[in-house]
Amino acid sequence: MTEGNEVGRRPILQAMFAVGAASLASAQAHAAAPNPPTALDLTNKDVQSLIFRKLGYAMDDRLGFWHLQGTRYGLVGAELTPFWEMHIGSFFKVRDLPGGSYEVTRMGVTFYTDLETGEYIKKFENPFTKKTIDIEYGRPAPRKFAPPKPIKASYNVMGGKEAEVAPGVSSIGALGPAWIQGDQVWIQQDNLLVAPPGPGERSRVNDLTTYFGPLHEVADPSVKMPAAGHAFTDINDWPAWLQMGDLPGEYYSRGLGYKASSFDEMPETWRKLMLREYPEIARNPGKALLG
Repeated sequence: MTEGNEVGRRPILQAMFAVGAASLASAQAHAAAPNPPTALDLTNKDVQSLIFRKLGYAMDDRLGFWHLQGTRYGLVGAELTPFWEMHIGSFFKVRDLPGGSYEVTRMGVTFYTDLETGEYIKKFENPFTKKTIDIEYGRPAPRKFAPPKPIKASYNVMGGKEAEVAPGVSSIGALGPAWIQGDQVWIQQDNLLVAPPGPGERSRVNDLTTYFGPLHEVADPSVKMPAAGHAFTDINDWPAWLQMGDLPGEYYSRGLGYKASSFDEMPETWRKLMLREYPEIARNPGKALLG
């Protein structure tokens, strides 16, 4: 679960190009077996889809939250130059659809903070170009810092997705492998997006995520939203708004985060910024998901 608040094309990746849940009822039967470490056939795509849904979302329609904190860098050659700290929060609800599919409604909000002061920043002095530029946070009016909007994606039983994709956009989503580490189950979920470039813009995004959570909760059918965390890395082309010109390099980040069941369980920095910048959304995230 990566940068929210409709930053560039990231919400498309986060919610639209994940591999869907396949044959959930069959996978739940595997998970309900008495000996979870051997009963969970981690090479089975049905089981992988179930693991992804339970760790990434929930098996019911409760309101859930995700947090991600990380650092954004400019990568030129083999040298990383830190830009800012990322504080990313999102919240979601899941709705079952006929035939074993499910629909996720999700909203994400991202805040960047200064690496030294910890203050929320809306402008940035690019260390490569020495230009001070406006940070693009929201769409469709980034410089007005418009509130984010909910997005929806439907995950179907064939492992595909139902989503509106711009003409010419191609995407590859990969789920797995999954493996057991001690008393935890881990699963990879990666996405590549290639879109037609705009003026002076290259449009390749690589999101690499590993989800992890307690094996006994994932294997227990009575646990509808297991505890979970995720490790995230992305390697992208420069966004156009960064004004990097012809400088070769990549827009790189890494971060860690966790799933929460309420706004109050989210980290203090993100909660305070939400209450200050988007108080209506912060007071009623569930209502915000209705659009």
